Amino acid sequence: MILISNPYQKYKENSINTASKEEITLMLYDGCIKFMNLAKIGIQEKNIQKANENLIKAQNIITELDSTLNMDVEISKNFHMLYDFALSRLIDANIKKKEEFVDGLERRMERGYDYSKERSTMNAFQKLTDITKNKLSLSKDLLDLTLNMEDYVEKEDFDAFTELIDKRQNIIDDISLLDE
Repeated sequence: MILISNPYQKYKENSINTASKEEITLMLYDGCIKFMNLAKIGIQEKNIQKANENLIKAQNIITELDSTLNMDVEISKNFHMLYDFALSRLIDANIKKKEEFVDGLERRMERGYDYSKERSTMNAFQKLTDITKNKLSLSKDLLDLTLNMEDYVEKEDFDAFTELIDKRQNIIDDISLLDE
């Protein structure tokens, strides 16, 4: 029997498998907010199973977010308190089936999402800055090497000239790697 896989499911799996840590964190926040909204709908519809399933999914995501915190970083302690509070509110929402327990959490999780997105953007900007600095440094090395090559040609030191050509090619290769 041949199993036909769902292309959307494959796309989702690839998105997760190739995502950066920051992107996964944003996906978790998105999922948590989505499940909290679905839980509220379940509560409004008096669909206890729907509310329960989605509240548990949101709790699982918050537990995952909490487990990834680096407690040596001060902001992580604040996020830990947020996640602890969110878990207790979701448990209360599940026990009492009252959507008001979820209402304030959505806004808090959206702020966590915004913070993570901003941090992700800052990290990407820092990486770009580092790459640019490396390119500038390599370009300077390339210029210095090119100027030295002229000296070796004038002195007819072809062994040193050949060595400089190899170094020059290595620098060009390193610059090309930074472009990828």
